[in-house]
Formats: sequence, structure tokens, C-alpha cells
Amino acid sequence: GWFSDNGCVFTCGDGSFGQLGHGDHASHCSPVKVSCFVDQHVEQVACGMRHSLVLLKGIGLVLVVS
Repeated sequence: GWFSDNGCVFTCGDGSFGQLGHGDHASHCSPVKVSCFVDQHVEQVACGMRHSLVLLKGIGLVLVVS
């Protein structure tokens, strides 16, 4: 996963465990915007095999899925 200059979060890849943050277990070959972070100020994104984490300015660490 990654985020754009304006703070939008995108993920793609294997979503078998729901770790892409789109509310389902679908896999995506192309980047898809994660809608729950549209109006947030994203500072960092970290992704693993079964999880994705997002660091939001002023709020702290938010677990997307695990």
C-alpha cells in the first residue's frame, strides 16, 4: 500500500485475508483507493502479508485490517 501527496491511501494485491482495507476479501491487480481514509491526513502506511496499518496525523496508528 501507499499514499498520494494529498493523503489518499491505495492498496492492491492479494486480499485473501481482507488486508487491503476495502471491506472484502477480493484481490486487486490495480491500485484501489481505500475509502475510509479519504478525509484524513495520512503520514505513513505499512503492509504485511495479513495486515495493513495507517498512521494518521493527530490520531496515531489505525489498524486497517488484521
